[in-house]
Amino acid sequence: MSTLEEGISPTRIAVGSGFRTRFHFDRPGKVLEPVRDWSLGFITGHRTRIVLCMALAIVGLYLLQDFLWPVAVKPVTFADSLWGSASVVWLGAVIPGLLGLLGALSFRHPAHLDAVAPISQLVVFRIVTRGTNREAVASTIRRCAAEMERTPLFRYLVEIVIEDNPGVGDLPQGDTIRYLVIPRNYATANTSLYKARALQFALENSHIPDDAWLVHLDEETQPTSSGIKGIAQMIRKKRKAAGYERAKEPSSTTGTGRSTRS
Repeated sequence: MSTLEEGISPTRIAVGSGFRTRFHFDRPGKVLEPVRDWSLGFITGHRTRIVLCMALAIVGLYLLQDFLWPVAVKPVTFADSLWGSASVVWLGAVIPGLLGLLGALSFRHPAHLDAVAPISQLVVFRIVTRGTNREAVASTIRRCAAEMERTPLFRYLVEIVIEDNPGVGDLPQGDTIRYLVIPRNYATANTSLYKARALQFALENSHIPDDAWLVHLDEETQPTSSGIKGIAQMIRKKRKAAGYERAKEPSSTTGTGRSTRS
């Protein structure tokens, strides 16, 4: 399975059970970010849709109120008074609703992903699965390879931690794919179960370098070109913050945190 685009010359080096790949980015075909929204300064399509939906919802609720209770009636019985007092219950949702609205209005799509530069670090996409949904596992493996062909910003490896039932013979194979098959009789020191057991097996048996960056994927979670750019940008930012790099980079922050041998 190829992991490279035209114009990128690779050098693969196998060291024992380890893995390294070096890319020379001569002139790779860049995958540009799609235009996801329009904007006029502070005003964006996303914010306009939120405000419009809020306004329509408020108008709709007032119309429904006028339809159900067209005439105000003075409470007479205790039940009427209790029903009238319940009209202030909605105040309990004001603060969380306001915070949610502010969060939704503050969201903006990343503006600098197309400026992300390649990094030299190895990134491992780790998929932990029981192996029962073979179609989903195979699709995610193929998607990782396909997206890395489109956006080869770093060296990568797809590592699948899978139960030994029914094996991996029918799943995709390749130089950038590695399977860690968990024996049926494997048990952790504390008899962990399920995903904890699988991750402990990977911790004990994976041979990826200690400085590799792990991206944990569920069997049906598939990366995108934007996600790959975000991962590369996040790694560069984290390394710069730790004093490893001094390169100038975009100001936005996107990506996932680093995970070490888990």
